Amino acid sequence: MKKWMLFITAIAVILLLSACGNDSQPKEETETKTTDEASSNTKSLQLLKDTNAGEYLADSEGMTLYLFKKDEEGKSNCTEDCLESWPAFVADDFEVPDGFKEDEFDTITREDTNEEQVTYKGYPLYYFEKDQAKGDVTGQGVKDVWYVASDQSIQDHFKDQSASLEEGVDQVLVSLEALNSTVESSADDTAEINTKGKELSESWEPIEKKVEEQDEEAYENIEKSLYPLIEEAQKDKPDVEKVKQLTKETQNQLEQFKEESASS
Repeated sequence: MKKWMLFITAIAVILLLSACGNDSQPKEETETKTTDEASSNTKSLQLLKDTNAGEYLADSEGMTLYLFKKDEEGKSNCTEDCLESWPAFVADDFEVPDGFKEDEFDTITREDTNEEQVTYKGYPLYYFEKDQAKGDVTGQGVKDVWYVASDQSIQDHFKDQSASLEEGVDQVLVSLEALNSTVESSADDTAEINTKGKELSESWEPIEKKVEEQDEEAYENIEKSLYPLIEEAQKDKPDVEKVKQLTKETQNQLEQFKEESASS
């Protein structure tokens, strides 16, 4: 009888030890899995390079990030339809690429969606809906206001935002005169007219918001001729007479705005 009891006790001890061993194995696997999941939540931005666009920032999947030239430091001016084509880059936690400083990145709270959009050197970051795979940069240069996110883009396209309004207006007038001279002397040189139209657009961009804020009525009068002028000058076959007419109208409106601004 005692032998039988000893046998049962031994079996019970073996089963107990076996059960304890089985419990310890899943626990170890669970801890490992939890650690891996926590690590995967912290994603790293990448620095990629394109033959034409140069080096640029991309997300952890290699999708290109963009800057919008019409934005201001700490503020996005891409809303509604624009935001559908250029979704905001939103991330809770990420690591920056080698050579970048963490304090160069921050977030802003969008007024329209309340999302925390990531910024680089103060400027909001976006995706482009037409990019489909890692390395796609189809948004580079779109409408001359969208560029891959990089130091070079900021230097090339945002450096002139600090220019005074008066200096900016003078630069637009210089661009208008250059366009007018081109259509007067080289009416058949479509490529040169296109170039001058692009330069006009680029000279207007830095002061557009400032003009609107200072005098909304004057801004509306200027845009009635300026925007059609920019569009016409960049067509495959610009209407030279129309370009001349719109150039003169825009010059008059800008001169008037400049005079009224100086006297106010």
